[in-house]
Amino acid sequence: MTTVPAPQSFQLSAYHQQLLAVLPAPYRPNLSSDAAGSASGGNIMELLAEQLNTGPVFVRSLPIEQLDIVHDGFGWSVRQVIEHLLDAERVFGYRILRFASGDAVPLPGWDENHYAACGYCQPVDVNAMAEEFTGLRSANLCVLRRLSDSVISNMGVADNKPFSVNSICYVMAAHWIHHQLILAKRLGH
Repeated sequence: MTTVPAPQSFQLSAYHQQLLAVLPAPYRPNLSSDAAGSASGGNIMELLAEQLNTGPVFVRSLPIEQLDIVHDGFGWSVRQVIEHLLDAERVFGYRILRFASGDAVPLPGWDENHYAACGYCQPVDVNAMAEEFTGLRSANLCVLRRLSDSVISNMGVADNKPFSVNSICYVMAAHWIHHQLILAKRLGH
């Protein structure tokens, strides 16, 4: 499978529908009831692959002296945001695999605030975090490229919310952009 169709509104929660607003126009799905499932023409796989290149560059550009600072008005340090993005990439990949396989067992949610606060990771430098993202996104893209077209709209439930395989692809791309924009604003990038 090389093309991922845009999701329809019933394939993701209202919160995740709002998150997709950060996607560049060619990739942003039109979730109105009249044009559900259409996008402006961009294949989200292209954006996910582009992020495989631009994501590590962004992570490596983060000022080392700012990594462990929690800026006013924010609850996580810069490092914790990147660790959250890495955790989320794992979660998205697992959900894609489960839902694509037709596994109908609802998945629990995950408390990203707990993950950020518990300190389960040893601090690593920006190069190691960039490398980890590269490995995770590469693995997710490998799975997506293997999927047959017949499973791309498979539905599942995670955190008591509906998701389809294709909607997770869009959320994965948007989630990265969402946090990159916040970090760029925080750091004056």
